[in-house]
Amino acid sequence: MKKITKFLLMLVAVMLSSGVMLAQLQISDLEKQMIQNFQPKELGDGSGEILPLNVDAATPITTFPFFDDFESGVWSPNTEPFSGLEANATIAAGEGVDGGFGVLLEGNSYVGYYHTTLCTATMDNNRPMHEAGINMTVVPSGELGNLTLEFDYDQFFSFANYYDAFEVLVNGTPIADLNGETCFYSASAMGDGYRNIRFDLSAYAGATFDLQIDFVGKYYRNYYQGGDAMIIDNLRVFYLATGDFSVDVTADGTPLAGATVGIEDVNEYITDASGHVDFLSLETGDYEIYAYKDGMSFATQTATILPFGVTQVNFDLSPPVMVINPLVIIETLNPNEYLTTFIGIQNIGAGDLFWTAEIVYPVLTVDGDYPKYGISKADITYGTVSNTLAFDRSEAGDVVNGIEGTRTVGDVLETVNPQGVQPWGVAFDGEYLWVTDPFGANGNAATQFNTDGSATGYSINMSFGGSWIADMSSDGVNLYCCNVGGDNAIKVVDIASGTLIETVTGAFTITSQRGLGHDEINNEYYIGGWNSNNIWRTDATGATISQFAYAGVSGIAYHPQGGPDAFGSVWVVGNEPGDMINEYDPNTGWTLLQGFGIPSGIGYSGAGLGLNGDGNLWVVNQSNQTIYLVDTEEPLSGGGGDWLTLDFYEGNVEANGGSMTVPTNLDATGTEAGEVYNADIVFHAQPNVSETTVPVTMIIAGDELVPATDLEAVLVNMITGRVDLSWQFPSGITFEYFLIRRNGQAIANTQNTTHTDMLPTYGIYDYTVSAVYAEGETVPAGPAQVIWFIPEMCWNPASPENYQWVETEEQVELWVSNCGEGTLTFSFPEYVAQTLLNDPNIEQNNTDPIPSFAAMGDVAKGEKDPRDGQGHPIVLGAGGPDGFGYEWIDSDEAGGPIYNWIEINAMGTDHGLSGDDAFVTISLPFSFPFYENAYSSLKASSNGYLTFGADGTDYSNDAIPSTIDPNDLIAAFWDDLNFTGAAKLYSYFDAANNYFVIEYENVPKLGSSDVNTYQYILFANGKIMFQYKSMNGALNSSTVGVENAAGTVGLQVAYNTDYIADNLAVLVFSPSHFIIDVQPALGHVTEGDSIQVMMTYSSAGYDAGAYTEDLFATTNELVPGNEHFIPNTMYVYTPGHFFGTVTDCNSGAALFGVTVTAVGAETYFTETAADGTYDLYVDEDTYDVSFTQVGLQTVVVLDTFAMNGVMTEVSIGICEEPYPVGWVFLDPNEADTKAMITWSDPMGPYEIIYD
Repeated sequence: MKKITKFLLMLVAVMLSSGVMLAQLQISDLEKQMIQNFQPKELGDGSGEILPLNVDAATPITTFPFFDDFESGVWSPNTEPFSGLEANATIAAGEGVDGGFGVLLEGNSYVGYYHTTLCTATMDNNRPMHEAGINMTVVPSGELGNLTLEFDYDQFFSFANYYDAFEVLVNGTPIADLNGETCFYSASAMGDGYRNIRFDLSAYAGATFDLQIDFVGKYYRNYYQGGDAMIIDNLRVFYLATGDFSVDVTADGTPLAGATVGIEDVNEYITDASGHVDFLSLETGDYEIYAYKDGMSFATQTATILPFGVTQVNFDLSPPVMVINPLVIIETLNPNEYLTTFIGIQNIGAGDLFWTAEIVYPVLTVDGDYPKYGISKADITYGTVSNTLAFDRSEAGDVVNGIEGTRTVGDVLETVNPQGVQPWGVAFDGEYLWVTDPFGANGNAATQFNTDGSATGYSINMSFGGSWIADMSSDGVNLYCCNVGGDNAIKVVDIASGTLIETVTGAFTITSQRGLGHDEINNEYYIGGWNSNNIWRTDATGATISQFAYAGVSGIAYHPQGGPDAFGSVWVVGNEPGDMINEYDPNTGWTLLQGFGIPSGIGYSGAGLGLNGDGNLWVVNQSNQTIYLVDTEEPLSGGGGDWLTLDFYEGNVEANGGSMTVPTNLDATGTEAGEVYNADIVFHAQPNVSETTVPVTMIIAGDELVPATDLEAVLVNMITGRVDLSWQFPSGITFEYFLIRRNGQAIANTQNTTHTDMLPTYGIYDYTVSAVYAEGETVPAGPAQVIWFIPEMCWNPASPENYQWVETEEQVELWVSNCGEGTLTFSFPEYVAQTLLNDPNIEQNNTDPIPSFAAMGDVAKGEKDPRDGQGHPIVLGAGGPDGFGYEWIDSDEAGGPIYNWIEINAMGTDHGLSGDDAFVTISLPFSFPFYENAYSSLKASSNGYLTFGADGTDYSNDAIPSTIDPNDLIAAFWDDLNFTGAAKLYSYFDAANNYFVIEYENVPKLGSSDVNTYQYILFANGKIMFQYKSMNGALNSSTVGVENAAGTVGLQVAYNTDYIADNLAVLVFSPSHFIIDVQPALGHVTEGDSIQVMMTYSSAGYDAGAYTEDLFATTNELVPGNEHFIPNTMYVYTPGHFFGTVTDCNSGAALFGVTVTAVGAETYFTETAADGTYDLYVDEDTYDVSFTQVGLQTVVVLDTFAMNGVMTEVSIGICEEPYPVGWVFLDPNEADTKAMITWSDPMGPYEIIYD
């Protein structure tokens, strides 16, 4: 090995000294400059040895799968590194996937590096000096499957991508990956991100072979940019199990030739004459397969490849047959009327129908002066395109209306020079242009202009903590602004008030962006800039939908009907030398559609883009400070107006008679009597099956209908979801009522101009209000939007715990926080109940037996029970405790459980219970603690109760407690029920939340048609919840409560009284253990805030040991996540115990009130009793124990060890220590013949001196 190294050094020296060098590419001036001060990297051990390909030192790989993630930080015996004099192979921290360890292969210096742009030449001409890699020896095992090499890698380069490359070799020969590539360069200097690569080794699986990952690089990692390096991680050698798909395609029962069958990222095939294709040797797993043919249905299905098997997949592409009704719509509306009619779509074919619809207006009238045509109101001709970069819009429904002249994509239609600004960002709100100027006095202002460039005098200050506002977009109500610097976010600003109403953040805020487009239909954003050289497509929250690499982004505009099919496109301009404005389809992998140059661009002229109301493009040229309106050849709505809309423009209809209706809206806002409006609705059956056109005519006649205006919606209670609505309407107008809609659904009508609504759950809601006349309904006021934010309960610590002595009470801290939005309401129902039940000023429920009831006995089956409705009334939504300690509280009490119906009929087990006075036995998924016992199964009675006892058929409900069967009872609704008709009994175990649900659905009482639906929820810790969803008929003849096995102890919630109601929840809980108090037991927390909750742990009656208890909390969070069990642990221990007697050292008399202090890590103290004894409890430690009292000597016993659970005696005798009295007081009598003298401690004898 040393000889080889010396030979290489000599060879390099000879080449340098003789001037004989291989021809090399010129290096850049920057690289030449950096070489002047080049410092090579310290590499390995400095040996520079190159290991041969066949490495005897490496342990052969014989067991599969072989896997190495290098997280040990050292080389495994099976992977042997090698490196040349100017290269390095090491395992490096922080370089691997997810920041772990990975193999770093890198170059070092320019010495001896041969430049070539050919990958294989780079590899061949720079071995061995700049070579590094991993050697392995593989001994195949002969298992089934394809022997495969796989690893994750990232690759970088310094000055040029041909400065490093890698290959994989078997027995010294390069092999190809699954894509046929044998040599690999990096596409990005800073890395392309981790990719996975595979190599098929099955051709070599017959014998032992040598396997090598071989890398060549010039400079070391991060020398310049990413350096010439690669990282390898998660290396695997394994046998890949494969299988086949056999696919047959038919239509109407006949094999279908010429159909396309494909799997994304795998392949597409065309069916043969028998309608058949095969997909061979696919890796095991699930695949989404699609099949289609023009004129037929499009179908997809998921199929699974099984190891070494063939999976049969069948498609039926029988075409749909779309029938539209009506085929013509003619409606007469009053001015300002708003009418919704319906179009029916039926599919009478054998294949499922996917349909789309578009609205085509006959003429587009564009406001503005377009000097190219010499007209001010031009009927613009679309469809005639001469730009070679433009596309055919035959699918878009454009109308060519006969105006002479040819329109070209990129034509300048108007030129605007906004007064007093140097424009960058631009947006059009339907009437005005909005312009930003980062070079002016206020780069954070948006200024309003007329479309001729004259200023309106209105501007909005947008100082959001950034440097300036770049590109913008507008929907006519808001400006959507790109904030450069600061939070780099999207800012949504109300145009009318100029106030910030929303900030949108996402992955794009990693750096400042420049371009911004807004899709108001789907509420999506397109944002990018030249710092990121990337465009993000996001949803309304800023979450990334897709990304697209684009260099130098400066402006973006979204066109809702752009693209060849008018389904939407994105226009992008970059601040770059070419000054190109390009259009892309974001729905088809960002396909480039067309493009044109910035008018009068001189290079780096790009700035903002904005969409005009007619579908053309406002383009800012920052070089000449001009805004141009440029032709896109893409009219909005195919031409003119928006009076006709559909609620949705696509849908699916099942085969063989499936149908649906499409709400079709005619809007006569701003019209006048005598006008007539025409348009076509074109329905397409996809893919290319059929097309149906429905002509629509709106005739305007009659008096104007005055609409409501200025609708406001305010969420006034973040806890209950109360919304107050108000609107304006002129007085003295005869109308019928206002119709209020929430998210398009009618919810109320009123003749007032205010309304209060209660939201059903968290979310975003849009309200509209329409005035309804005898002639019809007006255009709605609104929409007015409210957002009811979703709170989230967090707590800290996650699992509270406390160490405390036996027979003590200690407070333990818990912080409850609102990690979500809105206002969080929380409660600990057990402790709310405890407060209610212990308050002497609150009337409690009467559960005493009613003597007259007991004498009646059971009534005959089916007879009316005279006790029905005669039980004690329920005056408080809480009760207990019973003799065991069970208590209850319901959802009608503030702080009680929150009603949270858990529907299980689609996922639960149907137990098949049927008939009258019957039961089924149900196994429980956990041991359920109930009174003195724990149970693994129960009986569910057809009469509505659960029992762990023997009797599951009793129809006559009793008061609780009662020794009469049934006992061991849980009763949410014990009555004479009958499992007939649609009655069902379901059960379901939610393993994630550890509770078991038993649901009674649609169960009637005997002889009644009224059905009832309610459920039991059994928690693993013994808590029980009753929930009542839909309760009907007479409900005052039932028993609610729990009872022990003997029937001697029970908790009665209700008996034969009015109590049960819809949407009621009742929590039954066993007595608390060591958590004896929680304060506060309920509360509210605003967004981002926290509240301190103090729990009291009591170790009274507990021996030393560890004890756990769950603290149950309910909140107003979204169900089912609104119930929490917070685990608590109390560690009880017996402390150390100092004891003894303190006496007088002379007399032996007991000393009272002596202070005994133990000083260690903590300090403890007590005093002696009258008999001189003391007891002092301390934690285990070494202490100095001192004894002190005024007038006595202080005694300290040093280094005294106290062991937990052990009594340590420290008795002491203390001697008196004389000292002067603190004060003397003399009180003479009136004649001064006597005096009373008093003085302070210490104890005598005393000497009194007077003169």
